[in-house]
Amino acid sequence: MGRDWIDDRAASMARDLDRGNGERVADQLREDASRMNQRDFMNLVHQTQRYERNGVGDDLVITPVPGYNGGGKEISVRVRETDRHGRPVVVNESVARLEPPPPPASGRYPQEQQGVDPGSVLLGTAIGIGLTTILRNNHDRHRR
Repeated sequence: MGRDWIDDRAASMARDLDRGNGERVADQLREDASRMNQRDFMNLVHQTQRYERNGVGDDLVITPVPGYNGGGKEISVRVRETDRHGRPVVVNESVARLEPPPPPASGRYPQEQQGVDPGSVLLGTAIGIGLTTILRNNHDRHRR
């Protein structure tokens, strides 16, 4: 996704949020979250937040997810509505929950990440033993 597309879409969604069309923006963001990579999606969310006026109409909210040291994010739209008596009510429309990839289990890494390939070690050992045997045999023949 190009920066221009993200910038234009963010400006359009910010206008919709400020006009009170938060439910429409939440639907658009849900669709974008399912078809965009996480980095582009977060760029779109941050740009939209920059363009929209906080407290005017509806608002886009990013909340850290507990337990991820700031790596996890909950994206929602705070929609301002009125109840049947005309009193203001704020409803949070959940859009997406982004979690970082899990860390490796207790310091264990796959062997290819450690640079050790057991097959190569065995092959290298077998070749070394074979060469040593050939050299000894040759050496013994030349002595006789």
